[in-house]
Amino acid sequence: RRARSSVALRYADESGPWHWGAALRYMGKRLDTDPATFADAFNGARSTADLTLGRKLGQGWQLAAKLENLGDSE
Repeated sequence: RRARSSVALRYADESGPWHWGAALRYMGKRLDTDPATFADAFNGARSTADLTLGRKLGQGWQLAAKLENLGDSE
C-alpha cells in the first residue's frame, strides 16, 4: 500500500577515487490492514536519511559503506 504523498531526494558526488552521497525520503501516512484483526489501520508518516561513502581500489574493485536510516525511525 502506498502513501498518498512521498518525496525522495538524492545527492551524489565524486572526486578522484572517492564517491559519496546522501538520500532523504519522506512517506506520508498510509492505510494498512492489522494482521491480527484484519481491521483498517494507519501506518504513520516517516522520514529517513542515508549516507554513502566509497573509494575505488583498482580496476573493478571498490570499498563502500552505507549508513541507512540515520535517525533510526521505525
